[in-house]
Amino acid sequence: MQIKPNEIDINEAEPFANDLLDRQSEIKNLTPIILNVQAPLVLSLDSSWGTGKTTFTKLWRAYLQNEQRQSVYFNAWETDYAEDPLIVLVAELDKWVKATNNPTRIDQWTVNVRKVLPGIAKRAAIAGVKAATLGALEVDKQMEGVTADLMGGLTSDLLDDFNKQSKAIDEFKKIVTTALEDLGDDQKNLIIFIDELDRCRPTYAIELLERLKHLFDIKRLVFVLSTDMTQLAHSIRGVYGHEFDATKYLRRFIDLDYSLKKPNNKNYIESQLKNIHFASRTERPTAQHGVIECCNLMSKRFDLKLRDINLLLTRISLISCSISVNDYFDEFLLIPLLILRDQNKALYDSYAESSSVADDVITFIGQELSLDERQDRAFCLISAYLIVPEFYNRTDRYEELIQPYKEIEKSPDYRGNRVLKLIDGITNNRGYVEHKSIIKRIELLQQFAMDT
Repeated sequence: MQIKPNEIDINEAEPFANDLLDRQSEIKNLTPIILNVQAPLVLSLDSSWGTGKTTFTKLWRAYLQNEQRQSVYFNAWETDYAEDPLIVLVAELDKWVKATNNPTRIDQWTVNVRKVLPGIAKRAAIAGVKAATLGALEVDKQMEGVTADLMGGLTSDLLDDFNKQSKAIDEFKKIVTTALEDLGDDQKNLIIFIDELDRCRPTYAIELLERLKHLFDIKRLVFVLSTDMTQLAHSIRGVYGHEFDATKYLRRFIDLDYSLKKPNNKNYIESQLKNIHFASRTERPTAQHGVIECCNLMSKRFDLKLRDINLLLTRISLISCSISVNDYFDEFLLIPLLILRDQNKALYDSYAESSSVADDVITFIGQELSLDERQDRAFCLISAYLIVPEFYNRTDRYEELIQPYKEIEKSPDYRGNRVLKLIDGITNNRGYVEHKSIIKRIELLQQFAMDT
């Protein structure tokens, strides 16, 4: 059985064939704006961590390729080992220029970039170009002589003296402007995607933004930054101090913000469960439907992001591997307890010790849900499964346990009667639900370090 959900498979011929989050309309609406807007421009795709920004960016780029529109992509987080983000940016542009298959333009670009880059990049970065596998740029040989300086600790940034380097910067902008002529008349702007900026080293992210402002403020260039602005601002404050107005600082670099729409978590959960062939591991064909219901409700209650959902599904899959196909897979008890452990460890520990606190757990889970959601089948099943173990521990408390639900039946929140019927169904058909065995499986799972 597959444990971890796959990343979306993007087919260049049909980019949205596996679009789990229904991003097609957003991308199609954004594309003509970005291709035709007056550039230079920096657009921020602002969304919190784990909400699918990288998938959105990759889908967008695949759609552009399918529409025969040119773009450049690089993952900032994967390249933040570099001394200077300028080297990475130029290296990606170098690939784009060479992909044009225009020999004259390629020769012109190569000669001019080798000449001007040493005047605007960090000396430390130039010396480390080959070590960083960016040797294709083949910067002028004389610049390799800075290695001797570096051994003496000299790592100054030539951009610190902007006036002194203004000529080199102007030349660099002319070189890029000339290269952009290969876009032709059918595409006004070149889109450069910079992904996962918020996950970079704070100093690297700051330097990258500064490079965009000072060196790439060029007509026909549109940068699309995939980032969580709140997290990025927090990282910047880590460099400049907690009193620093990082939000205002970021406004210097961002022209437009676009917030991704909230995805349909239920559709995503269903698709990912099919992806990992979950149904093949359970004794009931309906178990997968139960997992979808339960995960969807809990994702709403605790505002789970896509990465959180992936981690939850991975945990569920691992636990299902430890359960015999002849045993019950109690998803409406397992899933709430998995999440409860993360969200309220003290309450989880209390329930693990004694299921007599079931009502406290139910109250905690239901407190942020709407009336309709508390009356939903999934929440009623969660309530029933949380209560049932106590019936076997203290049969003399039956009336005490069901009394709150008899009272609920009289109120506008009428789920009480439904919960009582579900409890009867579980006890009559199953006979026994042991929460201790589920707790043991959850605790065993904690020995695994997971990052999705």
